[in-house]
Amino acid sequence: MPGLYFHIPFCRRRCHYCDFYFTTNASLIGRFLVGLEAEIFHKATLFENETIETIYFGGGTPSLLSLAQIERVLALCFAHFRIAPAPEITLEANPEDLNEEKLQALASSPVNRLSLGIQSFDAGKLKRLSRGHSAQESFEIASLARTFFRNINIDLMFGTPDESLNDWQRELETALQFQPEHLSTYSLTVEPKTLLAHDIGLGKIPAPNESLQVEMFLSVMRRLREAGYRHYEVSNFAKPAALSAHNFDAWQRKPYLGFGPAAHSFVRQGRTERRFANVRNLKTYLENPANALLFEETLTEKDILNEEIFLALRQDTGLGMDVLEKRRKFTRSNLLEKEIEAFCLQGLLRRDSGRLRLTDKGFTLADSIAETFMVE
Repeated sequence: MPGLYFHIPFCRRRCHYCDFYFTTNASLIGRFLVGLEAEIFHKATLFENETIETIYFGGGTPSLLSLAQIERVLALCFAHFRIAPAPEITLEANPEDLNEEKLQALASSPVNRLSLGIQSFDAGKLKRLSRGHSAQESFEIASLARTFFRNINIDLMFGTPDESLNDWQRELETALQFQPEHLSTYSLTVEPKTLLAHDIGLGKIPAPNESLQVEMFLSVMRRLREAGYRHYEVSNFAKPAALSAHNFDAWQRKPYLGFGPAAHSFVRQGRTERRFANVRNLKTYLENPANALLFEETLTEKDILNEEIFLALRQDTGLGMDVLEKRRKFTRSNLLEKEIEAFCLQGLLRRDSGRLRLTDKGFTLADSIAETFMVE
């Protein structure tokens, strides 16, 4: 069943590694919510006969919204869509936007899953990441969230400048103290046109050590598996029955509608599949929120196959050989079996009941392995 995604494009400050679209002009929140209403009204017919199972507030920083503003958006969802009896409703939140009163209020609202942008419990690392909260706030908010919510995710980042493997392993142990249902771990990536890329280019800070990042990622997989978490997607780990339903559905290529600037959507109409995205500019979006498209494309059979291959290999369930058989329609190459065997010999892939699954080592090269199997 499909989901709804809301890109809330407001942040208190710029994190120097981030390339998501955002603005620090919080005075536009009121106009933005009016724009969302127009966009919801316009797009609702796309899911007229569908039942919505997940609603996700991402960003940006959705926790900058007041509880009343969040509930206003949810009321629009319930007014314009058919919502399942017990939908998963996720709110991404930064520690500096939360306190005991707000967490208690959120827990009494329809929001039932909280995703905490902790990133680190270490003061020096938070400073290097230019985060807006302190190490003390990381601890306090994680503890309070555990008190009020039965389903929390903690985001952590590894491979930052001057971070050792032991430092990272301590971070993991700290996070595990809060027994989160879900953990998302990401290596620091240098995205073009970010302040991080600029500072590395000037030699102000060192570039991430890729070999050390690989060691850190391998240690995550081992430790969280020991702690009872399922490594169900490259960067995501969950306790049994606590997968992020919204994200999991997207990786399974289930439809979703995105609202707000820079939000993406994926819809099926009959046998036609379309992807489209809104403009990455709030002021442009507000000029015509009902039709603020940056691009729209109808997927070809080849596009669909490549998505199936790419997304399947990022998951622990792996890629079915029946999907790879579809490649024969587009290429006569006989190299596929040799490539599979080579990856298996390198310890990157394993065969399992008619499926190809990445090993731990393979997960560190997931995208490049997937690209090998995709059709040009």
